[in-house]
Amino acid sequence: MVRERIARVRYERTMTMREPKDEKAQGFESLLTEEEKAGLSEEEKMKRIAAKMEEKFKSEQRRASTVAAVSS
Repeated sequence: MVRERIARVRYERTMTMREPKDEKAQGFESLLTEEEKAGLSEEEKMKRIAAKMEEKFKSEQRRASTVAAVSS
């Protein structure tokens, strides 16, 4: 029974369809301008990108909660 399960899982993994990549998707590097990237280490770049993404997320949450409050 266990062997059958293992064989089925292996087979299903090979049959999983991969979705096509989004052509409009941008990498993390696109979040920083060339001026912001200048002189930063890779770790510093990622910290700046994370901070920008967090700020964007928070502003979207605020906007969504404001819209929800207004429509109530």
